[in-house]
Amino acid sequence: MIQGTSVIGNTYALSRRGLKVNDIDYVVLTHLHYDHAINALIFKNTRVILSEKERDYALIESVIRTLLICF
Repeated sequence: MIQGTSVIGNTYALSRRGLKVNDIDYVVLTHLHYDHAINALIFKNTRVILSEKERDYALIESVIRTLLICF
């Protein structure tokens, strides 16, 4: 398990284990705070695992923010 909050931190932690970003098959996100979730973008060929509850919460938050900006 690699637990990191930055792209550099994640890639460094992988390299210390002899791995590259393309070696990773799954990324598990426990929550979608932008400072963590944005790092999933470096894992191009992976499946991202996220709970439905967290997904739904993030979608609702996004809609609410969009509506607040528009009005």
